[in-house]
Amino acid sequence: NKYVSIDRDKLSWILKILISCVRDLYLLKIGAGEAELINRDARNELLGLSRRYTFDDLDWILQQLCDWLYNVRQNINPRLLVDNLRLLWIK
Repeated sequence: NKYVSIDRDKLSWILKILISCVRDLYLLKIGAGEAELINRDARNELLGLSRRYTFDDLDWILQQLCDWLYNVRQNINPRLLVDNLRLLWIK
């Protein structure tokens, strides 16, 4: 089996971290300072990503992450979400 077992709590935690990163991307796109960021340690990486994605892209990504977080709480198969998550970042 090529999948690593992942439980719902861990997946929920990962999704919340990714949502906080998207929040930081929005802030960087509008010129917010480092003090406003949640993920200050990843500032340089986030700054690069903020240039790559448009506001529409970020809106779509945030909606996907929020939908998946909801679905994880509603008992969807975590493997399905992990596969979709990988596809999200390839886009």
